[in-house]
Amino acid sequence: MLNRLSIAPKTDGDFSWYSGITEKYIVEVQNFKPAENVDVFPEPPLIIRNRMSQHVCTIDGGVWKKDGFYTSLDENTIFVFEFSGERSSLISYNPATCAQKAALDVSGLLWTIDKNRITLIAECRRGAPKHCRPKREIVLGNDCNLTK
Repeated sequence: MLNRLSIAPKTDGDFSWYSGITEKYIVEVQNFKPAENVDVFPEPPLIIRNRMSQHVCTIDGGVWKKDGFYTSLDENTIFVFEFSGERSSLISYNPATCAQKAALDVSGLLWTIDKNRITLIAECRRGAPKHCRPKREIVLGNDCNLTK
């Protein structure tokens, strides 16, 4: 099951750093426009800090959206919506190592996450049915690995 991870400025009125906090981890990203409250972070890295051990790992990636971070209930998986140009993906990471676990191409699709389901919804290009992608539902297993 996935829950949205709220990403917000670390300090009121200072938009230099944003973070999301779980019981085990602090997820941080730097904003290179510190005078602006932003919704998109175009510059890596994404930093994940273990709250107990203080171990830090980093993820270099594309562009991240503030509302595109999710964590599994056991906090052993973090999903991040990442995009670059016309390509976009939901990518799962192991927060202890920052190793990528899986990637799901969501380019050109609308998507939602509800508990253990990722729903991909067709978006028609140029208004023609032949350019539509069908709706698809992906059920996550207990370990939040992608299953069919």
